[in-house]
Amino acid sequence: MKKYNPQIIIFLIIPIISCFLFFSTNSKAANKVVTKIIVLVNDSPITYRDYSERAKYNQFISPKKTLKQIESLTIKELVNEMLKRQEAIGSGITVPDSQVRATLKNMLSESNETYESYKILLDRNNIDIKTYEEQVKVSLLWGKFINFHYRKFINITQDNINEFTNEVDSNTTYDIKKITLKKTKTKTINDLLKEATLVNFKFKNCEENLIDLEKKDYIDIIRIPSIRLSGLEEPIKSMVKFGRENTMLPPNVTKENIKLIAICNIANSAKNINIENTMRSQQLRNFENKHLRDLSQDSIIEFKIND
Repeated sequence: MKKYNPQIIIFLIIPIISCFLFFSTNSKAANKVVTKIIVLVNDSPITYRDYSERAKYNQFISPKKTLKQIESLTIKELVNEMLKRQEAIGSGITVPDSQVRATLKNMLSESNETYESYKILLDRNNIDIKTYEEQVKVSLLWGKFINFHYRKFINITQDNINEFTNEVDSNTTYDIKKITLKKTKTKTINDLLKEATLVNFKFKNCEENLIDLEKKDYIDIIRIPSIRLSGLEEPIKSMVKFGRENTMLPPNVTKENIKLIAICNIANSAKNINIENTMRSQQLRNFENKHLRDLSQDSIIEFKIND
């Protein structure tokens, strides 16, 4: 029995799988095709039926993918899931069907779907919901396995947290508006300072509170979308970094004008992330990916392309 490189063989097996469809028009041939073993993973079979149901589901949830992309994705998923299932069950880990169904219902509820309505939707598209249930079950089995074996190895230091925070901060983007109140013959700096202080005090958000200001000829408002901290100068840079969404920085007074900065929107901010939990998840994913790579290399994965 030969062990093949899955990444290479996936591209070789796709035309073979596509040819099965031609023969499935005959009932006897169709039955043979359905039970046809297309991959053996450590002697455990993946049949054409397994492939067909998952491919239809993948096409359903990713309609923009090409046929080749769907075929490649499906084979890769099924092989990886077989490896994960074997590893978890071999370690004595089990997941009851009730937990699978409860997890599935919770996942569907996030998109305002029920299990029953989603099953009907899949039925209409000739898809057996069991392929989705199996995917969820393997995910739960694998999650338990990884947590059990690797949770004790997670180590998060303050340096790790600082490094992660700095990385997130460097990718955080800000939508800001620069508001400049300019001195005129009738508007002294003191007049402008009083107005700027009042604007700052009343400010709630960029949509509501800046409309009236835009009508005044001695006030300029410039919108700067999606700017990173690296694009700002001090002291504004530090003030924006520690500012909150829909807030306004204190007035900056010069001889000729007064400047205000409104923070309208913050994207990808570390303030919105539970840093420690995120880092734990990242470390677990690293352990998971390495374990799956090692598992794949140590397994006998035989693609039945000549049978």
